[in-house]
Amino acid sequence: MKKKKIISSFIASVSILGISSVIMFNSSDVTKANNTTNQTDAFTILKQDHKELKNVSSQPFIVVNNKKHTKEEFKKFEEISNFIQVNNGDPVLSESELQEDFIADAVLVDHAETENIVVTKSEAEEFSKTMRKIVEESSDDATKQFINDYISATGITEEEYWNQTVEGYKKTLTIGKLKEKFFKDLESNKSLESNTNKLATSNVTSENSNELNEAWDKYQQELVNKANVELLNQ
Repeated sequence: MKKKKIISSFIASVSILGISSVIMFNSSDVTKANNTTNQTDAFTILKQDHKELKNVSSQPFIVVNNKKHTKEEFKKFEEISNFIQVNNGDPVLSESELQEDFIADAVLVDHAETENIVVTKSEAEEFSKTMRKIVEESSDDATKQFINDYISATGITEEEYWNQTVEGYKKTLTIGKLKEKFFKDLESNKSLESNTNKLATSNVTSENSNELNEAWDKYQQELVNKANVELLNQ
């Protein structure tokens, strides 16, 4: 499972269809130039991917734990992944890497449901409204311009943009709640030896944090390995 790399320096957090991206600012002229180039390339590939999305089939292409997912869903996932990768100065993921990440997300959302973790559409809508308000009231013009450029590249309206964030937030919040439950269960069971006792306290060290994240990564991989995945003929 390839982890999405997030680069940050002096940052403004931007939500793109429910997936957190980051704009990097730095006093270095070289860094600024590189960042500008990355963003230009990211919006170029976004515009191209979004144009291709219009011709993608809505037929199922993969089944994860008996739930069908369409090619259109996957291409939307690819569009956002490509955008974030290029914006961060990284190469786009291969088809197999994209499928791994797509499957992992689907498995986590499915498992969350089995754990009675549910994020309703109304919850996601409220979260989207909150994020929109934060952006609109922010004095960060770079963040606002970033979103405006995204809207321009995809040819949608601002209202359509925020409406489209809802499904992404729904998935992100669901996985976030599952992760939170996993960490709380680790604390209760003391599964990370003595360091686990420090979970969720103000004294959590980077070492403990790394240990927890490693446990989470292992947990995700175990769920994926046990999942029933069928790639349908196209």
